[in-house]
Amino acid sequence: RATALRRTLYKMPGLINQRHAFLEIIKDVASEMKLLLDAAGRLAPLLPDQQRVELDMARRKLLETSRSFSNALKGYFKEPQATPVLLAATALVYRTDEIIQALEP
Repeated sequence: RATALRRTLYKMPGLINQRHAFLEIIKDVASEMKLLLDAAGRLAPLLPDQQRVELDMARRKLLETSRSFSNALKGYFKEPQATPVLLAATALVYRTDEIIQALEP
């Protein structure tokens, strides 16, 4: 799930100026993020305590970053400046990597 989310986020810079494709990417990001968070939630009870704590922290950070991404998107649709959206997408990739790291033994 994390890899799918990362791949979708990496498509964003090339599609941000193509409105229809960009809107589809946004929908894909939201869907893949939900699947990732659901999968992490299902795995959390199976992990040792310390690893579970790390995963929960990574999940919280991803949610916070997704709010920033959402705000950047709202700003983009009011005034189309790509930089804040692309920076927020990069931050989502970083947070996704933290979830991957939390799941590694």
